[in-house]
Order: sequence, then C-alpha cells, then structure tokens
Amino acid sequence: MKQDVITFLVESLGLSKDELPEFYDTFMTSFDECAQELSGITSFTDFMGIRRITHTLIGFSQNVGAMDLFESARTLNAAAKAEDPSACEAATRALLGLYAAYKAEA
Repeated sequence: MKQDVITFLVESLGLSKDELPEFYDTFMTSFDECAQELSGITSFTDFMGIRRITHTLIGFSQNVGAMDLFESARTLNAAAKAEDPSACEAATRALLGLYAAYKAEA
C-alpha cells in the first residue's frame, strides 16, 4: 500500500490498522475502474468522457490523500477542458503510469 495514502488515512481519517486494507482495496477498485476506462479511450477528443473520468479520480484521490493522483487527474482534466488532444494523450499516459505504480505497491 502506498505509504502517503496510508499515513493520510490513519492521521486524517483516524482509521485503525485493521480498517486500512478494506478501505485501500475500495480505493484501488475505484482506481482500477477509472484506469480501465482511460485505457479504453480510442480518441483523445472525447473530452466530456475524459472529464467525467477525471472528476471521479479527483474526488476519490483527494478524499484518501493520494495527492500525486489528484494532481495528475487535474492535469488531465485541464487538458480535456482546453480540448487539446495531444495534451490529453500525454496526461492520460502519465496517469496510467501512476496507476501502474499504485498497482505495484498494492
């Protein structure tokens, strides 16, 4: 489990060590779903679809203290809002790289 998220969950939300695995698993399930949706994007001009996914990512990442994910999702959201396909593609790749890092630590 990613240490900065664990620290946030314990210190800010007051979760016990016993509660962490279930909470973290729920977080990773949501992240899995969003990452799968992003992986399935065939056109980086589906700006509304990208923004919908990033709104979900922004919400749950901030709630669990995953600030690197939060910032990555905000970057992708801004690219979609600007309707910039190349920036969307680059930001999606970066976010999916972050997803791989989270999966490796899970």
